[in-house]
Amino acid sequence: AFGRAVKPVKITMYSNELLKLCVCVQYLFKVDSINALVMQGASFREAYQSVGTQVQAGTYKSKIRIPHTHLGSIYNLSLNQIKEK
Repeated sequence: AFGRAVKPVKITMYSNELLKLCVCVQYLFKVDSINALVMQGASFREAYQSVGTQVQAGTYKSKIRIPHTHLGSIYNLSLNQIKEK
């Protein structure tokens, strides 16, 4: 790939919608961010207000790969067990 010319990407309605989706995906993890603050000792109210303020200000950044270990969670869907049923 190095040394080759890269084709420009044509912006279409689909790619604009995909971009909007990518920007919004980070907000799916707000609850995880709130929970992390609570686990560090903040009250739920303080954590909720802190994350909410960041979202409103446009400064919120999520950790997309927060570890989820329980069965059925985002990274542990257990699809094989579902297929067996």
